[in-house]
Amino acid sequence: FATLLANPLTWVALAVGVVIYAVYQWIQSAGGLEIAWLKVQNVLLGVWDVLKIAFFSGVYAVMNLGDSTVLKMRTAGTAIQNIAGDMKAGFLLHTQGMVNGAIGLLNDFIRKLNGISVFGKNLFDIKEIGPVSFGEAAALQNNFAKTNRSLGLAQDTASAIAKRNGRSAGLEGMQENFNQSVRGRLANIAQKEAALAAKAVDPS
Repeated sequence: FATLLANPLTWVALAVGVVIYAVYQWIQSAGGLEIAWLKVQNVLLGVWDVLKIAFFSGVYAVMNLGDSTVLKMRTAGTAIQNIAGDMKAGFLLHTQGMVNGAIGLLNDFIRKLNGISVFGKNLFDIKEIGPVSFGEAAALQNNFAKTNRSLGLAQDTASAIAKRNGRSAGLEGMQENFNQSVRGRLANIAQKEAALAAKAVDPS
């Protein structure tokens, strides 16, 4: 006996025997092998579903963070482009005003020259210089570009929100499927247990 106790295999066999006995007792208390297997199956499938939901929750969280980061970068880039465009358009409008002011002075001088006449005949016939509009053109182009950038940003924002909502709906669907599956398995187990109890009351 002492030799057997000194052998590690003896303890392994005893442990296996204890586990088998505990499993047997649990199977009996559960109402038989079929019901016990249904309960084990319910736990295993439930754990798998929980792990799957947790995995996709992590994946979707990373994807949402990525979309949010890209959207923030796009928003910042759009704001920088708009500021740069406004500064450029403002500078060109200011320059246009200065140029047109100089043209106006020059045209006043031209009109005075054209007004000089000798014996009723004008000595000069100089055409006036027309105003420039490069600043206004730049402002229109800037406004057009800002509108396009705003539309693009709005589309990106809507797309990011749609993706986030779709992922959230997917997780909610997984959770609902999990709840329905658990309820279905528990209902099946309860039905088996009720049938077993009825059979125990009326063996015939």
